[in-house]
Amino acid sequence: MQGLQVQLRSASPIRLDAEFDCGAGELVALVGPSGSGKTSMLRAIAGLWTPADVQGHIRVAGQAWLDTAAGVQLSPQQRRAGLVFQHYALFPHMTAQANVALAAGPGWSSADVQTLLARLGLALLSERRPSQLSGGQQQRVALARALVRVMPRPTADATLTPQALPGVLLLDEPFSAVDAPTRQTLYRELAALRQKVSVPMLLVTHDLAEARRLADRVVIVDAGQTLQTGEPARVFASPRNARVAELVGIQNHFEGRFYKDHAGWGRLRWTDAASSDTGLDLAVYDKNKIDDATPVTWVLNG
Repeated sequence: MQGLQVQLRSASPIRLDAEFDCGAGELVALVGPSGSGKTSMLRAIAGLWTPADVQGHIRVAGQAWLDTAAGVQLSPQQRRAGLVFQHYALFPHMTAQANVALAAGPGWSSADVQTLLARLGLALLSERRPSQLSGGQQQRVALARALVRVMPRPTADATLTPQALPGVLLLDEPFSAVDAPTRQTLYRELAALRQKVSVPMLLVTHDLAEARRLADRVVIVDAGQTLQTGEPARVFASPRNARVAELVGIQNHFEGRFYKDHAGWGRLRWTDAASSDTGLDLAVYDKNKIDDATPVTWVLNG
């Protein structure tokens, strides 16, 4: 697979039970509440966090970055992971160009870095320090710094399009610290960038509207566990269980029992908080996956 494959299990210090993938050129959003383990997953992919008891693998374009069964664990320096931190983490004493150049791989010259900055609209700002840049400009510098980790050096007449590279772009809530108009501009820039850079992109966000707008697929995360994966419209409209429904903003939860009826149909009988029978039934199609009189939870979305 020319993309990212993640399967991680850990019991401490943060519980992880994660399994997902992201194809080359695809943007996948990790969605969940604060403290759900989204950032920890990004840091594990980048090699910045590896629990002592972790089991599983991380593969990018077929290359093993982590494979506990085979004893493989690449250092962060050996992984082509570009990470954009939530608050950018730019060095305050360094210029924009110096911040980007610090992360550049072998073969990158000062002129190459300047070419990349120019393509991100930062040509006239390359000698400014972070305190002299707006939030949106700082975000673009952080994005440029991440890109030099996952793409080959540009030439004067080349596009940003790389050959197949074992790299991944990791975005940790990169739009949360900017105002709404700037955020809309950055959304458009990210969409344009995706047309030029064919690497897997993982976006951490708790903003459902942002995930719906930007992502090809979403991964719902809670307490370190991946609960459901799919296209945003499908996941938000058809949550797998009550917890996913709650995390995607559906509040119409009902409890009761499922009863088989006849001719491929069944009934959902609603019970109130005291578990008393209300006598209210909802006819549903019976897929023969639930036994008669099974307690169930369902949601109404519309």
